[in-house]
Amino acid sequence: MGFLDDFLNKTKNVVDTTTKKTGEFVELQKVNMKISETVNSINKAYLEIGRMLYESSKGRGEFAEEIDQKISAIDDFNETLTSLKDEANDLKGVIICTKCGKENPEESAFCASCGNALKG
Repeated sequence: MGFLDDFLNKTKNVVDTTTKKTGEFVELQKVNMKISETVNSINKAYLEIGRMLYESSKGRGEFAEEIDQKISAIDDFNETLTSLKDEANDLKGVIICTKCGKENPEESAFCASCGNALKG
């Protein structure tokens, strides 16, 4: 009976690990979708600012207030984007080097790419 019990325990562990990894993958995909949506919103705001500046330079209107609102929205989107990227990195188990921007395993003390200290 020992062999069967070991087999069942190992099978249960594999299923539990697979279920956990699948859940983490789904969460990461949700965060990546939010990142994509936020980047699209930023790009749309940049395009709107460009259109407003163009129209303004052609003497077709004054858009200073609208441009200020778009700039504020972009700043908010950038804060959201930073938060979402941090969340994605946590889900992936990586830390980003502040010097070169490369991903490293979160347990790393130094960047594998440039040697920069990653923690405190």
